[in-house]
This record gives sequence, structure tokens and C-alpha cells, in this order.
Amino acid sequence: MEKSSTHFYEDRPWGNYEVLHKEPGFQVKRLEVKSKARFSLQQHMKRAEKWIVVQGEGLATVGKNQTSVKKGSIVEIPKG
Repeated sequence: MEKSSTHFYEDRPWGNYEVLHKEPGFQVKRLEVKSKARFSLQQHMKRAEKWIVVQGEGLATVGKNQTSVKKGSIVEIPKG
């Protein structure tokens, strides 16, 4: 199996992200969201996502559902 250990970091208006690990079929990113910042709503037709909150709290919107999240919360975003 081909592995990539190259880390990639990028600043964004909402905070930043870093790709920690990437292999065919999945990747692990660390995202840091600034206080009171937000992402735009997105849709991914080819992949599902799982987010684990490791610090802080916020509001996650998946489809039409909004859920409060905090440290330890897991948000599953289905494909499509």
C-alpha cells in the first residue's frame, strides 16, 4: 500500500488545516476554527467524512439538522 507522510498546511479565513496523513481512500486532517468563524456548507458526492471535536464547542449542521458539539463529539457526514 502506498503511503504519504507529507504534511500540508494551509491558512483559511475561518482558521487553518493540516493534512497529517494520507493514503488511497482516506486522509486525516487537523482543523483549527477561529472563535465565531464558520465554514460554508459543502456537499461531497464521492466521500463521507467523520469529524471528532477535540477542543472547544460549536454548532454542526449536517443536512437540515443542527447539533451542538463539544470536546468528545463525533459528527458523521454521509456521502452526498
